Formats: sequence, C-alpha cells, structure tokens
Amino acid sequence: MMKFKLVIVIAFLGVNIAFSQSKNDLNWHREKIEGNYGVNSDEALQILKNSKRKAKDVIIAVIDTGVDSTDSSINHSFLRYGDKNFKKNKAEKKLSRKMPNKIVGINLLGSSDGEVNIESVGQESFRIMQTYYKKYSSADITKLSEKEKKEYAIFVEMKKKAQIDKYIKFYTYVKGLYNGVYILDSIINSQFAGEEILLKDINKIDFSNVDDAHETAINIAGNECMKGMIKGEKYYSETYNRIKKDYDLIHKRIESLGSPETNPRYTIGDDLGNFDDTNYGNSNLMSGDHSTGTAFTSLIASKHKDIDGVYPDAKILHIRAVPNGDFFDKDIYRSIYYAVDKGAKVILLCATKNISLYDDKVKEALEYAALKDVMVVFGSGSENKLITKSNIYPSAINKDGNVFGNIIRVGASSRKSASKYQSSNYSSEYIDIFAPGEEVSALLKGDIVKVYGSEAAASITTGVVAMVRAYFPKMTAKEIKTLMMANGTPMDNKDMSVSGSILNAESLVKKLLNQQ
Repeated sequence: MMKFKLVIVIAFLGVNIAFSQSKNDLNWHREKIEGNYGVNSDEALQILKNSKRKAKDVIIAVIDTGVDSTDSSINHSFLRYGDKNFKKNKAEKKLSRKMPNKIVGINLLGSSDGEVNIESVGQESFRIMQTYYKKYSSADITKLSEKEKKEYAIFVEMKKKAQIDKYIKFYTYVKGLYNGVYILDSIINSQFAGEEILLKDINKIDFSNVDDAHETAINIAGNECMKGMIKGEKYYSETYNRIKKDYDLIHKRIESLGSPETNPRYTIGDDLGNFDDTNYGNSNLMSGDHSTGTAFTSLIASKHKDIDGVYPDAKILHIRAVPNGDFFDKDIYRSIYYAVDKGAKVILLCATKNISLYDDKVKEALEYAALKDVMVVFGSGSENKLITKSNIYPSAINKDGNVFGNIIRVGASSRKSASKYQSSNYSSEYIDIFAPGEEVSALLKGDIVKVYGSEAAASITTGVVAMVRAYFPKMTAKEIKTLMMANGTPMDNKDMSVSGSILNAESLVKKLLNQQ
C-alpha cells in the first residue's frame, strides 16, 4: 500500500470550506459537469430512483486502517448487529438482541483481549529479509541445497530492496558520532561535576590529559556540537541526547535484522505462519490513525450538507487490517473470508504492496469471494509505474494464470482531462478502468479534505458497484465488470488500462436498464 501507508492531503480544514468552494468544486467527481471528468454517479442514481426498480440492501466491506465511528457524516452507514441483512453466528444473534446498535466489524491489528493494538509494521522486503538473515547473512552458497539456494536468492533480493547494506554503513557512521559525544560527555562530567555546559563554551574544556587515542572521536563530537548550534541547540546535553536517541533507535533496528519476532505484528498473539490460527482480533475500529479509512468511507456513503457519498444507502462493514507499512497477507486473507461470510457483496481494498510472501493464500481467499459472487475492488497503486502480474499485490491473478472475473483494479484519472492522474500506476493488461483521483473532496469529522490517487478512485468505483448491485441484484460480479468496462468515457491514451476508459455510471445504468 504500496500502502504502503495511504496518504490524505488536507487542502482545507474547518467549516469555511463550504463557502470557499462551489458545490461543483466539491462534487465534480460524482456529477456531470462540463470540463470535468467525473463518473456521473449522481445522474445514474437519479435515473435508478426514477425507474420502477426497488433497491436491495448491499453490504460493502472496507478493508483499511479502521474508521472513526463517531463521524456523523458516515455513522448512518455502519452495519450494526440489529440489522437483518447480514449473516450472524450464534454469538452475534445474541448480540443483535442485547446490543442492536453495536457496530459490526473487526480489528485484525489487535489482540483478542483488546490489550494490544498495533500501527506500524514496516515494509515486506525488510520483514522477509529478517526471516532469512540469521541463516544466510554469512552463508557459503556452495554448501547450500537447491531449496536453500532459492531461499538465499530471495534473501539477497530482499536485502537489496530493503537497502540493508546502506543502513549498516549509516549505523557505523552514527555509532562513530555516538562514541565521540559519549567520550566528550564523560570528560565534561569529570571537569564540570555534572553542570550544564553551553555549546559555545566547549572550548573551555581542558583536553591536555585526554588519551591521544580519543582525538578522532573528540573531533567528531566537536563538529557535531557546531551542527547542534546551527540546529538551534543551546546546551551540550541537547546535542548528546539527540545523537543518543538516534543511535539507540538504529542500534535496536540493527539488532533486529535476524529477529522477525521483533516486529509489532508478533505481539498480537497468533501464529503468523498459520493461516488457520484466528486467535486474534477485536472490535476496536478506532485504534491508531484511522483517517484514511474514514475519508474513503465518506466517498462511498456519506450524508452531508455539502457532500454526499456515491451511494449513501450502502451498509459498510469495516475491517481494520491495513497498518502503517505493508499489510500482512494473513490479515488480508482473513479479512476477505470474514467479509464474504458476513454477506458482503462488494469488498474494497485500496492498499497495495510490491512483494508478497503468501500471495497464494490471498488468492485462495479471492477464489472464495469469486465462488460467492462477491465483487472485489482494488486500487492500482500510486507510483506512476507500469503494472505487471508480479509487481503489485494482491495480484488479482487466479491459480490458472488468468485475471479474476470478479476483481476490478482501478487507476486514478485527472479532473480536467481524460488522462491518468500523474502518480497513478497504469497497465493495458492488469488495470481495468480509471476513476477520479485528483482533487476529490472527502470528509473527516465534518471537515472537507482533498484526497488523491488510486485509493480515492477505488472508493468511488466501490460506491458505483454497490449502487448497481442494489438495483440489479441478479447481475453477477463478472457481468457488472464487463459492462462497466464497455461503457466508460474514452481516455486520451487507451493503453493506460484494459478498457481504456474512465468509469461512467450514467452510461452503465442506462445500458443495464435497456437490457432488462
């Protein structure tokens, strides 16, 4: 996500935004406005409401960072235990009677008792490197078995991607800095009896009795004191504490190179390598930074005086499984099964990553979603690169090597032209369609914010898919995907995606109504 952690750019804050921008500026991504390339979802929804069709309830599972359940613009959309439109186990049936307004959802970044809830987990390349570091960092490749050689090749590749050699060199540099200020600190303490000394008074120290072996270290410390003054530090203790803090952090990371269990994800309580171990997770959807999950939910289903979501009548099932860093495959695997078993007909996963250790297991979950006719919407990622079948995950490629018929991967398009947004990834084989991903207005606790990239595009597309599934419940996910791709607005460069188009909900709905 590769999320990656998803980024929200806050362009304006506060209620004054409603007066500083017109409704057209706020809602262009949904409306049919000349000179803008929105998805025309407002027009599509009005056409459907004017038809004689009755909408069915549709559950959307949003797999993201969690959500602010107190946000009034989206609170109405949350799936609750008292709702009748989702599948309940025995415990949930009991909850539906005792706590009908309790929000349904799961936090897969927390322990089962709720005591541990994590945020940052690092990048997949570093985590894979950690797994193999002890075994292969000093290995003699000539003595390895064929299986070990394959693992060694993975280790070397991940070590390069994680830039470990550069990090070790940087550690050596910081260690030298710390050694210098540590020696200087001991000299200061011996001469000034623990008194604070100003950086400008360092030249008052008597170095005549200091061992010559410390000369280089002390010179390094002196240079760092000069840098400290430039940074605005006044006392030597400030410089010392800054360098010690940097050294302690980097030293801890270096020591963890061969210890994958130091990753916070291991503190939750499950066996990460065992996908059948579900002894983790809780109901705290608001732990950590949940801003992206909240903003993207608003694009789908908000109700607000200035901005509505694409389909405000959708029911949202929230799953907190996207941390700061690359998500764990096990958490996505479990998220998909959880969503399908709860009756979701649409699943949104905005986050992507470039490497996956257990993509086959994620494919297994996606096969399950396909079997249950659940549409899955993926973002394309925002690195301005050509997507292949092996550089973005989840890969959306089934076990036979074909693209899943129930998965649609969405790129981000521009506002004022029929082209991709500058940071969006692209592919004429593995990205299906584009949707708005520039200057899209979303909500956070009533404040209007601007969101960018394929995460916004995928969220908007999810809303359109939910709308279609609500009004055309007999349509399969594959049929919806096919018609969606065939009825878009042509892009200037049709090689940017399989369809070569931007999502057009109005054209799609008109086509569907004409077919009935």
